[in-house]
Amino acid sequence: MENAVILAKILGPMLLIIGVGLLANRRAYQELAAEFAASPSFLYLGGFLALAGGLIILQFYSAWSAGWPVVITILAWLMLIKGAVLLIAPAAMVRLGQAWTNSAAVITVQGVVVILVGLWLSWRGYSG
Repeated sequence: MENAVILAKILGPMLLIIGVGLLANRRAYQELAAEFAASPSFLYLGGFLALAGGLIILQFYSAWSAGWPVVITILAWLMLIKGAVLLIAPAAMVRLGQAWTNSAAVITVQGVVVILVGLWLSWRGYSG
């Protein structure tokens, strides 16, 4: 459980900041996503980092038991899957990403969800 708390203290603030960034800079994030999708180098780097991040988190914590820490395991697996898809089938991920980033409403929902998960993980990590 100690590793789950440490990871919550890292992932919570990180997600909170990303979510605020999404809401505060929707247009900039749309442009960033378009640039990312247009660059094979960025796609590869993003895939590598997501895959590595997911694998690293899973090495420190992987539990499917009931309780809040399972969220960390789920996030790690999502990172791993995203990274693998970006490395194996980048065009598929680009198509999916374009559908999400072309809509300001979708970015707003993403931002709110990421903020809520970030706040919740921060609370779980720092509340003792």
